[in-house]
Amino acid sequence: MTETTSAPRPRRFRRIATAATLLAAMSVVAAACASTGDRSIAPASTRAGTGPAATPSPSPVAGDVSSPSFSVDFGSGNLTFTYPAGWHTRKGSLNPGGNESIVFVGPTELPTDCVENAQGGVCQSWPVMRLGPNGAVFAWRWFGRPGMEPPAGGDSTTVGGHAARVSKGSANPECAAVGGDESIDVTVLPIGGATGWYAAEACLAGPDRTPGESAFEAMLASAQIK
Repeated sequence: MTETTSAPRPRRFRRIATAATLLAAMSVVAAACASTGDRSIAPASTRAGTGPAATPSPSPVAGDVSSPSFSVDFGSGNLTFTYPAGWHTRKGSLNPGGNESIVFVGPTELPTDCVENAQGGVCQSWPVMRLGPNGAVFAWRWFGRPGMEPPAGGDSTTVGGHAARVSKGSANPECAAVGGDESIDVTVLPIGGATGWYAAEACLAGPDRTPGESAFEAMLASAQIK
């Protein structure tokens, strides 16, 4: 799911002399974009590498008892889910609009979602990457900027026992920008009078998106939200 007002696209920045300098600059930007919200994150394994330029085909994980779990306390809520064995997670960043990407999940080590620009840096909807054939990347997000309402439409479903809506279709602009051709957006409707809501998103690339869709469905089926 993409918020109504998209984050500004980063400007192209000038070439940096050495790879070492580039890595240092990206580390500073990632730190600057990180959220300062009240939360604690306890993934089974968090990998913070820069990752390759494209992700390989994901592996189906239905019934995979070796799948690791990820748990995050976010404000007054708690989100826990499992993800495919051998996949990776990376903490997301605070969007300039006030919403937050809680965590990204993918089959390779994931790069930062923040890039440098003339103003210092901007954090985007997805990691700075390019999906390869049959690639996939997932995100859990928190929406709740004052005045926002959950998006309408989609098919009714449940996530962690809570009412939700799911929409599936061609890639939205943010997903297409990283090489995806299909987006799946899941909105968990506000729980217990909360003003904000959780969302799960998948950005998938063909030609065979079935393994990625299966992995996303398995992740949703494992989710617990309290």
